[in-house]
Amino acid sequence: MEPIILVGKRSAGKGVVGDYLSSKYDLGKVVFSEVIKEIGLERGEITYEQLERDRRGTLADWATRLRNVEGNETHTLRAIEKAKEEELYVFDGSRHPDEVKMIKEEFPYSNVLSIDSPLFLRYKRTLEAGRTSGLLHFIRLSLKPSERLISQMMVDADYTIWNNSSLECLYESVDKVVWMMENDIKQPRGYLTCMPRKNMPYPYNFPADGFM
Repeated sequence: MEPIILVGKRSAGKGVVGDYLSSKYDLGKVVFSEVIKEIGLERGEITYEQLERDRRGTLADWATRLRNVEGNETHTLRAIEKAKEEELYVFDGSRHPDEVKMIKEEFPYSNVLSIDSPLFLRYKRTLEAGRTSGLLHFIRLSLKPSERLISQMMVDADYTIWNNSSLECLYESVDKVVWMMENDIKQPRGYLTCMPRKNMPYPYNFPADGFM
């Protein structure tokens, strides 16, 4: 299996997909936010006390400072180094095209898997997790320049899953994508879903023409 780079909007389900790939296919993963945290702790730019008080805010602020000063090279090279040393095959949470470019230069046959989901579902998940103060706050976060970069990365992805149903549906879609990757089958334009369509061979049992 070649490395898989997970991209997607806030609360689309990237982490869930990364965990599933790790558990079912024994694919260790590198999480970009964890790499950035590691660098910040090593340099004394952030502390465990700050992370305990506000993990997401502390990491977001430090990631912004790191990217503004050093670009995307420092943390991406660290992520690639960890992947090679520990034989990790899933890059979880890439947020900039430069990160994908550097990974693909190191692993030319890697695939970008985009996880997408309707805005109202992403908002509901974020609200349930206590990571937003309301719809307007969530929309403002979704309109940040970094989120627009992620949208472009999703357009350029090799495979895309539409996560708008149950976990079982999401896992089935991931299994289909893995099958396609292993058999070097490229995804036609559109979203991969798990809603069945009759009289089509696996994995093309999707709605309409196989994609939405």
